Amino acid sequence: MPPYPPAMRRTDVRFRAQADNARKPIPVRIASAKRTRRPIMAQDRNGNNHKAAGRPDGGQFDKKAGQGSDDDLESGGYVAGMDASADRTAIKERPETLSADDWRVLRRSASWGVRMLAWSSPKSPTPTDDEFDELLYDESQRVRGAAAYRDDLTEAQVEALLHDGNPNVRRKAVMSRNAARESVERMARLDNNGFVRGTADFRLDPAGHAETGDRTHDAVYGGGRVSDGTDAPAGIALPPGRRWKRIGKEGARITLAGDSVADVALVPPSAGISDYTFRRKYGLSRPGALDPSSPALLVHTVHTDGPRRSEVSAVLPPDAAPSAEALDDVAFAFLSESTGYLESKPGKARAVLTVTADDVEVDVVTPDGYDEDAGAELRGRMLADRADAIDALRGPTHSPWNA
Repeated sequence: MPPYPPAMRRTDVRFRAQADNARKPIPVRIASAKRTRRPIMAQDRNGNNHKAAGRPDGGQFDKKAGQGSDDDLESGGYVAGMDASADRTAIKERPETLSADDWRVLRRSASWGVRMLAWSSPKSPTPTDDEFDELLYDESQRVRGAAAYRDDLTEAQVEALLHDGNPNVRRKAVMSRNAARESVERMARLDNNGFVRGTADFRLDPAGHAETGDRTHDAVYGGGRVSDGTDAPAGIALPPGRRWKRIGKEGARITLAGDSVADVALVPPSAGISDYTFRRKYGLSRPGALDPSSPALLVHTVHTDGPRRSEVSAVLPPDAAPSAEALDDVAFAFLSESTGYLESKPGKARAVLTVTADDVEVDVVTPDGYDEDAGAELRGRMLADRADAIDALRGPTHSPWNA
């Protein structure tokens, strides 16, 4: 007699039947040959499987692998939007082969990782107004934040990102080089997130934060330190007492004389790295003079005086190793030459000195656009009167521009 639960009475037939059935194996239905058998197909000497002649499609045959059209091989077999892994590979390794239609598809991918790469890639075309409107409704704050690092956004588009509901997106938009100063000042006063307010305040006065070493600067750029004479971020030897901080993952920010700061980084070949990743890794934007196939030492100095900015952007050989005093000299020299012109312009004005191993360029940007005459004049004065500062920036191992 099989065992039954104590509460079950032996005379209760219904419960006894349930207990007995629970111990019986469950029958499995075995499909018959009629259900599993497939139509037998004749095979000719070429290996083609012919269907039965009595069928409506008789006489036709299925082609073997390799006998079809090779149109897909001619295009590399890649179709945008079909596979997320292939999309990421295409954006990173061969973005120049993608058409405008491909970029449009990738920006609407179901994968937020693909969308983020498509929006942050330096090879992607400038977004249209409709595409940017779609971005504002993207469900991923990572994608919206990645777009904030683009250099081709208009002031109005950056302003739209400054109104994003996610504080991480607003913080990245505050650091956009195309953000209007009035908007950054508004964010520093009125944003409801303390981290965003601190980032905006730092953007307005980076040198002041570097001197005080407050929590805002530490939160954005990591803890600071004072050189003991042995520190050499990006190969630049710092004298004792010079303040500097890590920015990004592999960059550094050095405090210069005269309320200026310099961002420096040793960059390996950066082909395939998006602008978003580049900025997060090295702490500064990718300069237009950088050859992505070659390593380089990047130097970017900034001095802000109200709505006026004086900047030096240098793309140097990786072994240039300029001194901290050289950074002081070139930043002060360009500030001295450009201050008079910038003060004569109402509103925002910016002067940028670009230095490479064999060239010097100056761009002056005002609310009315580029001032080519002013840029040419400042370039001539820098080469005539401040060539020693430029040579010092290029380092002791490299010949001066006019050698």
